Amino acid sequence: MPKKELYCKDCGPLPTSHAETFLDSLITYILPALSPHTVNFFFSPIEKALLKSRIISLNATFSKDEIPLRSFVFIEEARKNNLECFASKTPFGYSNTFFVRHNGKLHSFEGLPAAEHTNTTESTKIDDKMYVKRKLEQNYLPTPEGRHFWFFNAKKAFRYGIQLGFPLMVKPRNGSVSRHCTFNIQSEEELKSAIKKVFRLDPCVIIERFVSNTTLFRATVVDTQFVACAKRIPANVVGDGIQTIQSLIATKNKDHRRKKAPDKTTTLYHITYDHTSERLLKNHGLSLASVPKNGERILLQEKGIIDLGGDPVDATPSIHKDNLSLFQNVATLFNTKLVGIDFLAEDITRSWKEQRCALLELNSLPYIDVHHFPAEGLPQNVAKALVDMVMKYYA
Repeated sequence: MPKKELYCKDCGPLPTSHAETFLDSLITYILPALSPHTVNFFFSPIEKALLKSRIISLNATFSKDEIPLRSFVFIEEARKNNLECFASKTPFGYSNTFFVRHNGKLHSFEGLPAAEHTNTTESTKIDDKMYVKRKLEQNYLPTPEGRHFWFFNAKKAFRYGIQLGFPLMVKPRNGSVSRHCTFNIQSEEELKSAIKKVFRLDPCVIIERFVSNTTLFRATVVDTQFVACAKRIPANVVGDGIQTIQSLIATKNKDHRRKKAPDKTTTLYHITYDHTSERLLKNHGLSLASVPKNGERILLQEKGIIDLGGDPVDATPSIHKDNLSLFQNVATLFNTKLVGIDFLAEDITRSWKEQRCALLELNSLPYIDVHHFPAEGLPQNVAKALVDMVMKYYA
């Protein structure tokens, strides 16, 4: 029986299973070595058996919409370097695994290559937000003050939040794309609701100080050296002094690059107008019929999720040298060859040492495609850096 998929307003527009995510997270916390992101970069006996029995087939020909876009852009770049690449197809369709033949050896990758065989156990824990927070604190790097609590300690979590003081941020200890996260919590009722929201998805909740008046950036580091950085702006429209907000949304959604989620061929999606959008407009005395001033940006979501219509804007050329070093140092600290870093800052062009900022969390399998297809700015070839890494570590 296929697993039941649910659509949840706190997860975004994509189908999700809360029970499966809860269980995966629980296993990850108790047995990190069994984390879904821990991948063996060799052709395992199980894989060989499945291929020999033809349950799994390796296809050299496949379309852009059949595999994840981040994998597709890597494969395109790898083929430019004469590497043979194959997508893995099961009876249920293409999986997240693909294969690369280099120097006569066939290597399997889950989503993207990360050279895990060169890493230590540190790199297997980078998706654990609380572990990352503690490690950053120990090394005197900027991260919001906070603690984590298990689902059976909900009351302690609430009391800690009150003690820490508003505004707060509440989020799952595991997970990505801001699922079940609540920002800028200002009251006890909001705090209670946010904690309950997390425990529907994850057995552990993190309560931390909310870093206000900052912008979210995603830095992707490859082999501790190459860095690409994208500013993540929540779904928005920019006024022209003529059109209403409703008209501006319709105009932006007509952009040929924007598709309806979960289209796999793009990083730009239609703006989702929902209860959050309505609340944000109401808080500013606006409605869909309002006409923003020329150049005025109107936010329609709180989270910079691209599936909700958020804009990834390239900020790579603007990174201050201290911030560049910070990202490289984080990758080195966690001994990982591929990492996505969520960074809050007032201004990416200023040193992190001179402004309000925070390292939020790390991601072991970043969406490199947002750097290849930004809403604004020049593309950054993260895939080329990954191909160079494969050539270096998979001799």
